[in-house]
Amino acid sequence: MTLRSDTYNKIHKKLIVLYPEFNHISEIWDSARHDFKQSTNITLSVAIFKTPQLIPVFNSWVRAQMKKKKLEHKEFVNKGDLKERGWNDKLINHYKLVPDKIIALGRGRKVYYYDIDRLVEMEVSEEFYLLKQRRKKEPAQKSLSGGGLERVRYNLI
Repeated sequence: MTLRSDTYNKIHKKLIVLYPEFNHISEIWDSARHDFKQSTNITLSVAIFKTPQLIPVFNSWVRAQMKKKKLEHKEFVNKGDLKERGWNDKLINHYKLVPDKIIALGRGRKVYYYDIDRLVEMEVSEEFYLLKQRRKKEPAQKSLSGGGLERVRYNLI
């Protein structure tokens, strides 16, 4: 992940907390830009990375808004974050994780977000620990259908 997308994701996750009434990314960003302009009298471009000097200003404004609304400890994580925390698809299916927030990105794409407080409760359980340990002990099974086998080419002269 690039620095640009990492920064965008961090800001995006905070905006989801600030604007829970919206389910589409464009609505969230439109509202955030509008509120930012009302508060600071600074116009934020639709393409925020075209004005990189405003990113720290916008980011601190977002943090201040979260603090004002007493939401600074509220956090959502997406599936990529779950995997970084040690989750895999089997664990997600085992716990039948239902996303707390679904954000439409457009063109049929969606991002699923999970409340981190709920995940932490699961992660500290003994059941989670045992399932995660079992996963580490089980070696990955290779398919005998040729998918995992190395193929060798012979050049005949």
